[in-house]
Amino acid sequence: MYLSVFEIWCHYSGKIVESTVRQIAISTRGLRGVPLHPRLIMKTTTNTMTDILNEIVARRRLDVEAKTVSLEEWKARHRDRGDFRAFHQSLKRNRRRPGMAAVIAEIKRGSPAKGLFAPDLAPAERAYEYEGGGATCLSVLTEPHYFYGSFEDLITARNACGLPVLQKDFIVTEYQVYEAAVHADCLLLIARCLERQQLADLHGLATELGLDVLVEVFDEEDIDKIEPFHFPLIGVNNRNLRTMSIDLENSQRLFSRFASDQTIVAASGVKTRDDIEQFMQAGIRAFLVGESLSVQTEPLELLLELVEGKGLFSIKICGISTPETAVACFEAGASMIGFVHYPPSPRHVDVTKIREILDAVEPFLSEAGREAVLVVVDQLPDEIDSRITYLQVYGNIAPEELDRDDIPPYSIQVARSDGAMTRILYSGSAGSCGCRKPPYLAVYFGESIHPVSSTGSCRCQKSPTLYTLEISEGAMPGGNGITWDWSIARPFCERYPTLIAGGVTPENVAEVIRLANPYGVDVSSGVESSPGVKDIDKVKRLIENVHQAIIRRETANP
Repeated sequence: MYLSVFEIWCHYSGKIVESTVRQIAISTRGLRGVPLHPRLIMKTTTNTMTDILNEIVARRRLDVEAKTVSLEEWKARHRDRGDFRAFHQSLKRNRRRPGMAAVIAEIKRGSPAKGLFAPDLAPAERAYEYEGGGATCLSVLTEPHYFYGSFEDLITARNACGLPVLQKDFIVTEYQVYEAAVHADCLLLIARCLERQQLADLHGLATELGLDVLVEVFDEEDIDKIEPFHFPLIGVNNRNLRTMSIDLENSQRLFSRFASDQTIVAASGVKTRDDIEQFMQAGIRAFLVGESLSVQTEPLELLLELVEGKGLFSIKICGISTPETAVACFEAGASMIGFVHYPPSPRHVDVTKIREILDAVEPFLSEAGREAVLVVVDQLPDEIDSRITYLQVYGNIAPEELDRDDIPPYSIQVARSDGAMTRILYSGSAGSCGCRKPPYLAVYFGESIHPVSSTGSCRCQKSPTLYTLEISEGAMPGGNGITWDWSIARPFCERYPTLIAGGVTPENVAEVIRLANPYGVDVSSGVESSPGVKDIDKVKRLIENVHQAIIRRETANP
C-alpha cells in the first residue's frame, strides 16, 4: 500500500481529507510514494505527531535490517578513513567572532509536516553556495521516506565543499553510527528517540570513531536525560515534536540549563537575522537553518545576512610576539593579528619569529576574515612572508621599496590627527569603493601628507583597504594607550572602513563603537598585563564586550 506524506500527516493529526484535497495528495505520489509496512498504518485518528517520530524510527530500523552492506564491511571502510573535518571546533571558532552567527546550513528537500518543498535541490551546487555564503558547517538530511534525503546527497554535498558535514537522520543503531563514520563528520542523536544508556553508548561509539555528535533536546525532560553526561555539543529544537509547532523562545528558555563550556545550537524556525539577534541577546551564537535556506532559489544573499547581519566587525590584536598568544587570540575570536617589526618596541618580532607564529596560526588564516598584518616603522624587513595580508607603515619609506614583489596586496593607512582625517575625508583620495588608489600605503602624520604613486589598479575585490585612526602625541608610533574623542571619527568611519586605535580597552570598547560606529578596533596595550605581554582574559573580555555592543546596535537600528 502507498500513501503520500501529506496523507500520513493528515491521518495522524486526525483531520478528514476531503475528496478534492485527497485528489491533490494522490497526484503527489508520482513525486514520492511511500511504501509502508503494514505495522505503520494506523487505524485511529487520535494519534499525535509524536507517533510520526515513533514511526520514522521504526521505519529506519526496518531500513537497517534491509541493508546489504554488512556491519563488518563498514568497520573495515572506517579503518581506511583519514579525512575527518572538525565540525565542533569550527562552530566554536566562529561562534566567538563578534556579531557573527555560526550557521549550520542544511540541505533539506521536505518534511513530514510540509511534504516535498524543494524537489529540485541539487546537493553539490547548494553545498558550494553555502560555503561561499559563509556557512560554518553543512547539514544533510539522509532519511529517505519522510524527509526525501539519502546518503548519496551527503556524499555529493561533502565532495563539493570543504565544510564539515552533519548527517541528520534518526540514528538508533550501532550500524548507523559506523555508516556515518565512513561518510560524515558529525551525526545527530535525538534524545527523544533513545533511552539514556543507549544515548550514552551511541555517543561514546561515535566519538571513539572520530565523529562529533550533536545531541538534540526539546524540553526539560530531554535535558534531564542527558545531564549526567555533559555532552559538549547540544542542539535545542524549537519545534515541538508532538504538535510540530515552532516556538523560537524555546532555545532561550532552556539555554540557562547548560554550562559555559557546552556549545548550544538553536534549531528550527530560524528565518531572519532578527531571529538570530534575539537568540544572540540570550547568549546563543550557533544556529541550524534548514527550510528557509533550502527553499531559496539563490540562497547566498539570505545566508550572508544570517551570518553577518549588517557586516562583520574586525578586531585586530596588535603586538603579537608568541605562537601561543596568536593562537589564543584567534581562538577567542580576533579577526586580525599584528606583528610589530620595530626593534625599539617591546613588541618587536623579527622575520624568523613572524614565520614561526604564522606556521602556528596557518589553519586560521585559511578561514574567511582571519588575517595577519605587518606593522613597520621607516624600514621594511629584508623579506615579508606571503601569508601577511596587510602592510601598515609608520614613517617614511621610499616609493621604490613599496614596489618589491613581496609587498602584501593590501594596506592599512594611518591618520593621527583630526586634520589628517579631514583631508582624507574631503579629498576623496580613497576612491568611491573605499579602497586606496593606487594600492600602496599613504601614511599621515599631523598635517603632512606623503602620497605614494603607483600604476597599480584597485584590488578591493578580496578585502578592502583599511584606515586606522589613532590620535595621540606619544613618543612611540601608534596610539600609545592614549584615549581621545572618538565621536570626531564618526563621519570618517561612515565613509571608509576604519579601525579605531589608541586607548581602546575591554572597559571602553562599547563606548568606542557607540560614538564612532567603526568597522573595527585595533588594540594592543589595552589587552596587556605588561608591555608586550598579552592578557588573554582581557582579550576575551574585549571580544565579548564588542559582541554585546554590536548586537545592541543592530537590534536598536534594524
